[in-house]
Amino acid sequence: MFKVLAIFVLALGVYANPPDPAATLAEVIANLPRNLKDTTAAIDKLKAANSIWEQQNSKQPLYAVSLEYVVGLLDAQDHFFESSAADPAAKTYALSLIDKAIALCTSTPDIDPAILAQALEMKSDIVGEDRLAPASLWSQASALRARIVSNLPDIPRDPSLSPSETLPPAEFSRPQAPHLVSKQEPRYSNFARMKKVSGSVSLSIVIDSDGIPRRIRLLKGIGYGLDEEAVAAVQKWRFAPGMKEGHPVPTPARVEVTFRLL
Repeated sequence: MFKVLAIFVLALGVYANPPDPAATLAEVIANLPRNLKDTTAAIDKLKAANSIWEQQNSKQPLYAVSLEYVVGLLDAQDHFFESSAADPAAKTYALSLIDKAIALCTSTPDIDPAILAQALEMKSDIVGEDRLAPASLWSQASALRARIVSNLPDIPRDPSLSPSETLPPAEFSRPQAPHLVSKQEPRYSNFARMKKVSGSVSLSIVIDSDGIPRRIRLLKGIGYGLDEEAVAAVQKWRFAPGMKEGHPVPTPARVEVTFRLL
């Protein structure tokens, strides 16, 4: 009897103090397997975390992120959502998770728009829609990504330095175009790695008189977090600025950041 009571008390304690689903999500993200075809353990952990959020009727943005990770990891195993041989039941299950993520995003004030953009991109690929259609899920996600990029703060100027102190003197009086001096390679986002996304992100920038790219805007993205990663990389690029009449001047430019998985 005492043994049964002890087991009951232990079970009650486990139920009263369930694992923190946010901590589980953080652990899974920090320990994503390099071989993304072996994701069963990570998926099971996230499913358990999602069950806790579901029981709590949670509106946590991280719940939406966790739902997206389950779908992303399932897809990473075989990319079966885009296959003609995809299991209809698996597709239906994936869509149910993504629809739940979208509902969470649209009902939660001030949620990070990147979470909603991610869900829209995933649903677009699962249903196999035409990305270029004006009202497509992909075009909605692209608009969100463009807004995110346009709202990113510019790199502040260093008030202790002026362009003339940081740049070599002009050798010619004729106008000179800016040129790249140093370049930072972009990082891959987790979702892009799971999807094996490759391609180029096109950005418009203004190369300021101090050689720093500012006023970065998204012209053409490829989604899955790579648009923002492209901006993060370009913000670290440095240029010799354009010159006019011997003085450095702000110059508009267009740059492309290419992503390729090795």
